[in-house]
Amino acid sequence: MVFSRYPDTATITIIGAGSKNAGGVFTEGTITTIAIACRVEPETEMPAYIKDEFSNTIKIDLSIYTPLMTQTDLLRDGKSNLFFAGKRYKIVQVPQLQKITNLKCVKN
Repeated sequence: MVFSRYPDTATITIIGAGSKNAGGVFTEGTITTIAIACRVEPETEMPAYIKDEFSNTIKIDLSIYTPLMTQTDLLRDGKSNLFFAGKRYKIVQVPQLQKITNLKCVKN
């Protein structure tokens, strides 16, 4: 029997910052899609909660564990979505641990 530390696959969609031209017309930022090997843990038995920047309590729906990611700043703007098992989630927190990245997600 073979065990895999990261048996699941998820997709992250990152929407880059948009811009306005001289005429004031807004153009959406570029969209980047990344597939990641990960371990998905639904927060069902013992729900996890975090506080947002306004001290509101947010219930976490999924915790995603993946090998250490280097460009997590792209995920912190609140415009990044994670797709897993046909459902869409918003990435709300990206704690970096020693050798892994933990993406905290809520249903979108």
